[in-house]
Amino acid sequence: MLIMNILVVIVLSAISATAIANPLLGLPPMPIPADNLQNPEKIALGKKLFHDARFSTTRSVSCASCHRPEKAFTDGLEKAIGINGAIGVRNTPTLLNAGFFEQLFLDGREPSLEKQALKPILNRIEHGFSDHKSIIKIITTDSDYLTQFKKVFDVDKATISTVHMEKAIASYERTLISGNSSFDQYYFGRDKSQLSPSAARGLRVFRRKGNCANCH
Repeated sequence: MLIMNILVVIVLSAISATAIANPLLGLPPMPIPADNLQNPEKIALGKKLFHDARFSTTRSVSCASCHRPEKAFTDGLEKAIGINGAIGVRNTPTLLNAGFFEQLFLDGREPSLEKQALKPILNRIEHGFSDHKSIIKIITTDSDYLTQFKKVFDVDKATISTVHMEKAIASYERTLISGNSSFDQYYFGRDKSQLSPSAARGLRVFRRKGNCANCH
């Protein structure tokens, strides 16, 4: 447990929104869709949506409920817990570096953060909604959201759609970046002082004798 906590601290210490423009050591540039360019206002809107528990039928579960920064944007549980304490069928995957993924969810069924963004909200166990209309109503009855959506997407109450929500949430999620860790500095930066002798031995086993790196 101590080792896991240390690793989480190392990972979280390297997260930075500015890494999109200036890639962290060990990472390529973040791919940004041409139809969903990043800007601070859109990222802020996405973060607000991500943390808003009203987007669950019990008003008790937000995206952030299962993707917690202190647990490397997972929940640390064997299986995710949704509305009314319902137990999901899988554990919560990390969102760190998810902007680089070409397949989202543990079964790889969605190709982008935009396509993935609202699926948990429409899951009967996770957030509990069954249709887009109920989700949009939360937006269109909130004056602050209306102001933000107008500023970011130039849409009004009649034209706001779930596509705009997906783009905002995805923009925020692309800022959840981990790089320049002690491992990155050791492996990519060739700074051998970044890992202890025992950690370096463990890495050799991980990459060679253990063949762990074949899957990880």
